[in-house]
Amino acid sequence: KKHRVGVVARPGDDVNFAQNIIALLRQPQLLARLKKNALRSSRLLSWRQSCTHLSRVYLRLVQQGKRHD
Repeated sequence: KKHRVGVVARPGDDVNFAQNIIALLRQPQLLARLKKNALRSSRLLSWRQSCTHLSRVYLRLVQQGKRHD
């Protein structure tokens, strides 16, 4: 629900999976919204963004460690 980029099917439930596909085909507005959300999320959750964030966290931790030495 957090990013609203898809629908969830119950594991191993082929009928539920098929129902979800049919629902998306019958609701082009929903499919378009999910696509839009997926594109936005892919930009926010890119490897580049994740690495940049993680690098900043590590740098901050290293700097904090130096102050405690």
